[in-house]
Amino acid sequence: MKWIQAIVIMMAGTGVLAQEMSLPLGPLTQDFKIHQNNTLSSSFTVSQTTVDILVDTASTTDFSITLPNGEVLNEGNSGFHGFSWMSVPTVIDPSINKTRIAGVNAPVGVYQFSISAIDSVGARLSVIEQPSPQYRAMVGVPGIPIGSNELFALTVALLDGQQPATNAAISATLYDHVGQTVSDSIYLKDDGVTPDLTSGDGVYTAVSSVNGEADYEAVFETAWGDYRGHTYRPFVVSNVPISISGVINYTELDNNANGQTDGVRIVVEETSPRQPGEYNVRLLINGAEGGVIGDAIFISNPEEPLVFDFSIEELETLNGQPWLVASVDAWKGARPLGLWPINAILDIDTTSLEQPPIKVIGVIGDRGLDNDDDGIFEMLQVDYEVVVSRSGNYGLSTDIRGSDDSLISSAANASLYLTEGTNTLSLNFLGADIGKSGLDGPFSAHNFLIYPNFDWNDEAAQLLDTVGETGAYTCAQFVGCDTSLREEILWIAASLCDKHGHLLTVKLHRIDALEKKHSDVAEKQLNALYHRALSLERSGSCPPTSGWTGDTAN
Repeated sequence: MKWIQAIVIMMAGTGVLAQEMSLPLGPLTQDFKIHQNNTLSSSFTVSQTTVDILVDTASTTDFSITLPNGEVLNEGNSGFHGFSWMSVPTVIDPSINKTRIAGVNAPVGVYQFSISAIDSVGARLSVIEQPSPQYRAMVGVPGIPIGSNELFALTVALLDGQQPATNAAISATLYDHVGQTVSDSIYLKDDGVTPDLTSGDGVYTAVSSVNGEADYEAVFETAWGDYRGHTYRPFVVSNVPISISGVINYTELDNNANGQTDGVRIVVEETSPRQPGEYNVRLLINGAEGGVIGDAIFISNPEEPLVFDFSIEELETLNGQPWLVASVDAWKGARPLGLWPINAILDIDTTSLEQPPIKVIGVIGDRGLDNDDDGIFEMLQVDYEVVVSRSGNYGLSTDIRGSDDSLISSAANASLYLTEGTNTLSLNFLGADIGKSGLDGPFSAHNFLIYPNFDWNDEAAQLLDTVGETGAYTCAQFVGCDTSLREEILWIAASLCDKHGHLLTVKLHRIDALEKKHSDVAEKQLNALYHRALSLERSGSCPPTSGWTGDTAN
């Protein structure tokens, strides 16, 4: 099934509102139906030799088809004229068969037919050609109710393959529920003149109205080249207890009176007084990158306006402007009352928006640190950018994770002075943690917690799941990759003077013993001993005769 991005219209007062919608298209058909205990005599046109003629709820004695040469088509001569005649069960009631007359080399021209309804059941004859233009007819706008004496759109989309089918002659006739003509000779145009929006796009448009609440039916007649179409579209005109004009008014809110916008209030206009009752009304806002937020209200006072409030925090979740007020829909209990397109942009200056006490921009840079110039990184330093509205000492903690979301390393700073405005801060992650993980980068920054270390806004702290990722690294760039820290420490100990090497080795043996009972503590001590060994290697000095505090030579 093909689809078309068609522009359908709705009327609001004396104006025309356009709404773009994705509409499924089907083949152009010639469809004829009759109601119970009635007979229809008419004609259809066959312009292609491949054609399907379907007759529903009528036996072979209840319809007749005459070929363009005047000969009556029946099951006995159908093969001679390029048709296959078959009986197939209907989908709705398998006990009732339909007749399918499939032409593979059918005569082209005008066919006469007559069909009668069986007892109280209606009957239908449909003709579908192959190939055929793609087609869709609509009355009004889907989801928007039609009221008595209100203008509504009649729309037909017609495509030839992927191209608009232009210069078609399309008209519509409106009938009431008993089959009486309400309005005829309504001609749909594709000329770009109101109510049609764009000339030559294959979307044909007209407007009409009916007086009285009832069930109605529109019959569309189409002629495009040798092709013909005859289709039905039922529609309902009903009492609409609530009706939206499509116009909104909005106000920027400054609830804490600091000169910055911290919310938006949207008031939706109605075309007529709302009838008493209880309604659920919802308004949707779309962001530039596909995000959607909504607000729903329950309202029962007919004098109360339709008001929707959104905070700036909610709007900023849409990730980018413009912010588009997309639509309003209303319900009364379980009954949908309508969907009204709005398509109005909230023109709000981003520089006027309320700023949070702490705003985390995220990772802005990173680098490996090679402290001993051996070509291997002992640390990964990551830069973050944050914006604070007050100077002071802040606490910070975060971690980095691999592509499989496994924890690699954590870092923290409990007292970090930040000045009002934008700050760049850095945290160092142990290269040994990265080497031990065996994973390549980039590494994602997770669980980013920042909080003020002074008496301030209780809601100032920020905890974000992810704030970006580092550049690409390989495990081999970091210490401990494909080797163990224990081996690195022993290698360093062997290169130092006896006192250095002995104390490192003793400490390493104690950590080995600790690992059997407390592996997590042993792992931390091993990391610390490795960095002590690196410092000792760089200093080149011997330790005090008594050794380091807390160390023994046992």
